[in-house]
Amino acid sequence: MTPAALPANGYKTVDLMRFLAAVTVVWNHTWNMFVPAFSPAMGEGWRFVYQTAGFGPDAVRVFFVISGYWITASILRKSDAGGWTWGGYLIDRVSRLWIVLVPVLLLGLLLDGSARFLLGFPRYADFTFITEQHLDLGERLSPQGFFGNLFFLQNIYVHPFGSNMPLWSLTNEFWYYIWFPSFFLLFRKKVSVMTGLSIVTVVLFIHTNVAEGFPIWLLGSLVYIVTQRIGDRFQAAARLLRHGVVFGALAAFLATLLATHLFPTTWMIDGLIEGAVFSVLLGAVIVFNVGLPKWLHPWSAYGANASFSLYLVHCPILLFAWSVVTGSQLQAPGFAVLAMALGMLAFLVAAAWGFSQLTEKHTGWLRRKLSALLLSPKIARGA
Repeated sequence: MTPAALPANGYKTVDLMRFLAAVTVVWNHTWNMFVPAFSPAMGEGWRFVYQTAGFGPDAVRVFFVISGYWITASILRKSDAGGWTWGGYLIDRVSRLWIVLVPVLLLGLLLDGSARFLLGFPRYADFTFITEQHLDLGERLSPQGFFGNLFFLQNIYVHPFGSNMPLWSLTNEFWYYIWFPSFFLLFRKKVSVMTGLSIVTVVLFIHTNVAEGFPIWLLGSLVYIVTQRIGDRFQAAARLLRHGVVFGALAAFLATLLATHLFPTTWMIDGLIEGAVFSVLLGAVIVFNVGLPKWLHPWSAYGANASFSLYLVHCPILLFAWSVVTGSQLQAPGFAVLAMALGMLAFLVAAAWGFSQLTEKHTGWLRRKLSALLLSPKIARGA
């Protein structure tokens, strides 16, 4: 069968999904940073607001599936063209992650350290956030914490660095980047030292939440494989059919989110259910090459160029800014607090875009520098 052509319009829609997922995570953290836990005395109206801020874990699962699709596409396309190597691949991945992660860790050290030890904001010494209870963030600013997060060992051997709780999922992402090509090469009977070492880490981390999320990530791999086998035959289908299928898949995904929140099971089971239904939506967008109205293109561009920065940088900025504005005191829900939280959300989106222009935008430059430094000229040209 003819492989699918690159669905440029569909990819714009996928980038918008990335933006929406990142904003969902940030709203989850912003609202829960401002207010105490919900109680029935607050009323049903505020219950709804709390519920809108309860989809952060679901958004991370969406990220996993999309990541599985992109990484699988990159590996299989380069492998089929004969241009894939461990060296070039690792430089690609490390460049993509470290160009944002290193500045994020340094910024977190500056903001968290200043707030905890110089400004004495009380929330940093007694941090309670969602499931965390009475945590001293100063204890998480250690050198071993910094380097453990730098080498993607948070939630395995160290805690996420300082206030930056979302860093837990970066560990998952990195090790999925390593594990997938290892299993792919074993499937093709191409064994190397790097492949063997990668399989060892699977055994070492099998009892951590890193392994728990891998099946969800692999759903994205399945989307790529299926859409490639289908080819691009459906991209010319009638507009009504293409959009009807996509909107039907979107409705099914939203209904699945509602069901998993009303009848939750475990993180992994809920994730597999949501991931499977989202995979249908993702596959439909790609197969039918469904794009966006022009007024959404800027947000799609944000998803492509800054959603990673937004996800990684927002927590240290949020906690510091929140502490400056409120004096670290939790605020009872009210319209002024809601407006302040929404304003903070907008500020974080804008700040992360600026941050991405200093970091994420220069991924290609870092990749070229590392390739020239570490790879032979022949491999560097093909990386």
